[in-house]
Amino acid sequence: MYNNIDLQALLFRAQAILKLNDLGASTKPSPKLYPHQWNWDSAFIALGLSHSNPHRAQLEIRSMLHAQWETGMIPHIVFNPEAVNYHPGPEYWHTEIPAAPKTIRTSGITQPPVFAQAALGLYNNSLKSDADLAFLSEIYPALLREADFLYRDRDPKGEGLSYICHPWESGMDNSPCWDKPLNHFSMDFKPDFMRKDNQSIPMDQRPSDSEYTRYSYLVQRYALEEWVQTKILKLDLFLLQSVLFNVLQLESMHALAEIAKIIKVSTDIIDQRILRGRDSFENKLWDDDSKR
Repeated sequence: MYNNIDLQALLFRAQAILKLNDLGASTKPSPKLYPHQWNWDSAFIALGLSHSNPHRAQLEIRSMLHAQWETGMIPHIVFNPEAVNYHPGPEYWHTEIPAAPKTIRTSGITQPPVFAQAALGLYNNSLKSDADLAFLSEIYPALLREADFLYRDRDPKGEGLSYICHPWESGMDNSPCWDKPLNHFSMDFKPDFMRKDNQSIPMDQRPSDSEYTRYSYLVQRYALEEWVQTKILKLDLFLLQSVLFNVLQLESMHALAEIAKIIKVSTDIIDQRILRGRDSFENKLWDDDSKR
């Protein structure tokens, strides 16, 4: 089926696209629609770069981790100050709070945790030199802090499963899975927003205005709580234990355990979280009727 594909030409094209979207220390997913740095996009981009430019791949990860909040959360967007014609931009998120970075503008939510997997992939694709090992040791504390955030602030019952508080955290932003929970809460004000996304993409390929209204309400309502996780939990607007998010969280914990072994630090806490998460996943998220 793939015999006629010119793999070398495909490689050159992929490298050209990444170079075109290179912001210096990070990569934007697309020139117009997504002109900033996105969390898990950068993880996947780093994996791609690791095959041809390992140093630049490491820089991609460092750039994202540099925007990590004091809580341990890695935000889903790090804003490019040169991309001003974008909504919702940094001023919309109101993340000028003590927990957020002081010199970098970010969103207030996260995305599926895949940086541990990306970091392990970078190491496996590397020459495994002292510098490659040093990179793992350098970023391991940040990866562990992200896990601490998820298991502390997003797992109030200690189940080993994390909840998401916005569809944009899910990795499946506009999925019909969110239609029911997105419409179950009442809005105590009408959020203001503008649509930039459907100016470069056909409207039938983008969320409806009704959906976008609710996306925007969640952002503005959480901003009123200054993005304090305990307050967001108490609001109980959109709190879901996403299957995809938690699958990737478990996979990231396995990757984090592998990294810990490589750099020779204890995996006890990680192993406990894996066991607890796996048991809860099987008992709570598995559906016997549909076998999925």
